[in-house]
Amino acid sequence: MAMENVLLELTLEEKEHLKTYFDEQKKTVEDVIRDFILEKIEEDRQDLKILEDYEANPDRKTYSLDELDSLLGID
Repeated sequence: MAMENVLLELTLEEKEHLKTYFDEQKKTVEDVIRDFILEKIEEDRQDLKILEDYEANPDRKTYSLDELDSLLGID
């Protein structure tokens, strides 16, 4: 499989913050960044599916957060 490099410019503070995270996760920089990107793509796909489902069923009852709180007794 052909691989490509990506340049990521960070401040020193950002670099140190990320290094701490990578060390805590016991993963390489490449693994963590790849995981984040793939997770973001999957989240976006799920959001799009929810939106498409909503648009395909405009008569479906929806609730605001306040209505939901009230229905669940979380006032």
